[in-house]
Amino acid sequence: MTEAWDAAELRRIDAVDELEIASRRPDGSLSPDVTIWMVAAGGALFVRSAYGVENGWYRRAARRGAGRVSAGGVTRDVAFAPAGESDQDAVDAAYRAKYGARYPSIVGSVVSAASQAATLRVTPPELRFSARCEVTSGRKPQLVSRGGRTTR
Repeated sequence: MTEAWDAAELRRIDAVDELEIASRRPDGSLSPDVTIWMVAAGGALFVRSAYGVENGWYRRAARRGAGRVSAGGVTRDVAFAPAGESDQDAVDAAYRAKYGARYPSIVGSVVSAASQAATLRVTPPELRFSARCEVTSGRKPQLVSRGGRTTR
């Protein structure tokens, strides 16, 4: 289960042209920010590499799966995951609507087949629950909190 974007945050992010994106290194530190375009589509946030899957920031974000984004006064830790095939048309349309009139010579690079292959869905990180379910002999499963107390 992933946390959905707060609608107000997503509007603030999508209202600006550029997003600062950094992936999280294995030691937990962040790579340097890279400034890129982004769009909101279907209540989700998407980023694409205009230079395809070989672009450095894209490779790091896709491989590491976590990082931080900042735009529109919103800074959030996020998870990166490949966008679904079903998202591509909506993402293309969002890029054309947001950037096409002002940057017609550039927007084609982010709606190309190579860029579609380099599309990431950006979401707040998964909710983490520190509980486990235990089954004891002859009893119903019980949820056990971090402190070891049984809850129902």
